Amino acid sequence: RDLVRSRGLGDVYKRQGATKKRQDYGAAIAQIKALQREKEALITDEQSYAQQLDLLRFQTHEIASARLDQVDEESLEDEFQKAQNAAQIRELCQILLGAIGEAEPNMIEIVAQVGQALHQLSQLDPQTEQLLDSQIQIADLAEDLRTQLSRYVDTVDIEPSRLIQLEEQINGLQSLKRKYGSSVREILEFGNQADQKLRLLESRDVEVERINADIQHLFTCLLYTSPSPRDRT
Repeated sequence: RDLVRSRGLGDVYKRQGATKKRQDYGAAIAQIKALQREKEALITDEQSYAQQLDLLRFQTHEIASARLDQVDEESLEDEFQKAQNAAQIRELCQILLGAIGEAEPNMIEIVAQVGQALHQLSQLDPQTEQLLDSQIQIADLAEDLRTQLSRYVDTVDIEPSRLIQLEEQINGLQSLKRKYGSSVREILEFGNQADQKLRLLESRDVEVERINADIQHLFTCLLYTSPSPRDRT
């Protein structure tokens, strides 16, 4: 009876071993097929290979040359818009500065004349002194307005060469958007993906050698894991 039981256990262990061999064999075959598909994706005809390399090199160079990681799109557009309108802005500011305190007559002079009249009025009727306080506030506001406007107009002045540079940057950015994405972030993501594809294609021969070595190793393993005809049943 012990002998029968021992033979029965032996058969169980044999079946388990055969099952594991079949599983290892199937896993190796699946790996080989996956590697062969990866190899086929890398090996194309030389003309297509050269065309892909040229395209990816152009794309990565064009995006890298734009230095988009240093571009604040909103600030760039604001500066460009201001530069385009610089002449009109300066002309309008000069009109306003003249009306406030440089032309004849101007607001500051008129407010001062109003102040003189209110002072005379307060001499005649002390109850009107509060009106003089309001006039003083208006005069201070007029001076503040002139100061702020003068500072602003100094920032508007721009060299024609800077306007040309901004226009080229804007046009270049719009061109990249038409090709690679609707925002700076999307363009940079496209550039990173293109760079990865380029590196992979440029190292094609090395990758193919690696894949061939892996396939050869798996075939060697199959010699030792291949199930016998009895194991396959």
